[in-house]
Amino acid sequence: MSEEIHLELLIGRRVVDANGKKVGRIEEVLAEERGDDLVVTEYHVGSKGMAERFSIYHFGVGLLRLLGARGHLAKATRIPWEKLDLTDPEKPRLTCAVEELEDLED
Repeated sequence: MSEEIHLELLIGRRVVDANGKKVGRIEEVLAEERGDDLVVTEYHVGSKGMAERFSIYHFGVGLLRLLGARGHLAKATRIPWEKLDLTDPEKPRLTCAVEELEDLED
């Protein structure tokens, strides 16, 4: 039997890694249909995750680049579902170091 957690309780929660290092806040949750169920596949944390949640990231980045912006734009980190410990949903924790995770591409 799988455990259920209400997503609205996770959005905005701070995530730390296995060493206690701050990773960011959960901004986006991706899921896929499996039969009659929706199954979480990954979480996105960081400012780019927030922009993605509001569907403005690609528009905003394109506009900034068109206007000549260079350098670091918003960043987000992809967390596979199996690497996020939700034993205490109020304090989500990675099961690895943040450096082992993949940043989302522009």
